Amino acid sequence: MAQCQWEWLHAERRILTVQETRGPAGEVWIPKDSEARALDMKGELVEHFGRERARQEGAGILGPYVVVAGNAYNKRHYRGRPIGDGAI
Repeated sequence: MAQCQWEWLHAERRILTVQETRGPAGEVWIPKDSEARALDMKGELVEHFGRERARQEGAGILGPYVVVAGNAYNKRHYRGRPIGDGAI
């Protein structure tokens, strides 16, 4: 979940596509087994992601990652970075 990006979400099809990503410094994250996979999402999860995206847009913290990194005092500095694995 720490590496999950908004572009992975396909709300109209209710699919989450887990795939390789590149971080802002060029670091690469590869899914388990090195294979992309498509996961079905329940309607409630799709709705939650929609509300979360709107919340992040309203707060000015929307970036590429679903789980926002940073803190309340320094929102924009971490916007383009994934949250640390130890934080979840």
